[in-house]
Amino acid sequence: MAKCRFLAMLAGALGALASLTGKLGMDESYTIAASQLMFDTVLESAEERVWALSCVLRAVLLALTLFLNGAMWGVFVESMQGLKSGEAIVLNTATNIFVSAFCGWIGFGETFGLYWWVGAGFILCGIAILKTESGQEFGKGGKVE
Repeated sequence: MAKCRFLAMLAGALGALASLTGKLGMDESYTIAASQLMFDTVLESAEERVWALSCVLRAVLLALTLFLNGAMWGVFVESMQGLKSGEAIVLNTATNIFVSAFCGWIGFGETFGLYWWVGAGFILCGIAILKTESGQEFGKGGKVE
């Protein structure tokens, strides 16, 4: 049971990292800046090499996004083997929200006010409520367990 909970949270973290790599890969300014840092120059003679390296970095980041999404789904499905779907979804979503917030804070300097935290709490409560009915969890085939 503890292993399955860990796997559900790992899946949420993998999903957050997939989002991060997707954001970095789709925004040309990040990859160009990284390419310039790798060449340690912004000379015009290096401009073509910077652009080419930027394209390679974007392709690598987008491939990593696809890999992380696949890994997330594989781990999430495995976590659901020992958990009820509601518990797995809440753990996954909560971890995803907080890892995404942490990455945004560290990587992009984002700040989160009281409304953000209250909103995140409402999202998690809403998911928990939607996944239950009269305190009972729906199992396979839509039957109440």
